[in-house]
Amino acid sequence: MDDKELIEAHFQGDVQAFSLLLDRYLSPMYGFVFQMARDREMTDDIVQETCIKAWKHLSGFDLDKSFKTWIFTIAKRTALDYFKKKKAIPFSAFDDGDGGSIFEDVSDIREKPDEEFIQNESIEELDKALDLLPEGSKNILVLAYKEDLSLQEIAEVLGEPYNTVKSRHNRALRKLRNIMAPKNLTVS
Repeated sequence: MDDKELIEAHFQGDVQAFSLLLDRYLSPMYGFVFQMARDREMTDDIVQETCIKAWKHLSGFDLDKSFKTWIFTIAKRTALDYFKKKKAIPFSAFDDGDGGSIFEDVSDIREKPDEEFIQNESIEELDKALDLLPEGSKNILVLAYKEDLSLQEIAEVLGEPYNTVKSRHNRALRKLRNIMAPKNLTVS
């Protein structure tokens, strides 16, 4: 069953439908939140709160939209709210993070497909390099390449214009290449 069918089944009284829907996205959502929080206990709290919010507000979900994008948006907002309340991590998801304007339009840089990005790289080395990036850049790359969201979906999750996300994505890839290049770990 696809997401829409599971949501409809939930509203028709299928008690397992919502659990099946959450199970589909729990692991990727956990990974996304952990990249921001870097703390398992905090991540557990945020993911649990995200699931509760999704359950409470499922009736307001637009079935013509992507459930994956919707739940990741809830997770991002829940994490930001949690960080504000706890003040545990200095974090700004809306900051460019690399000195550029978020309204900058970079039109001469091509998008790189997933295959070129992860080609012949170990996950551990890539994670270490990602940790050296500013939070905003890291989040875009994690959503794009680990959680397999399109740039349009990432724009929706972050609440930013598509061109801004595209520019930040390209700058993040360049920074990642620069970090990995001295170690002869190139990202094509």
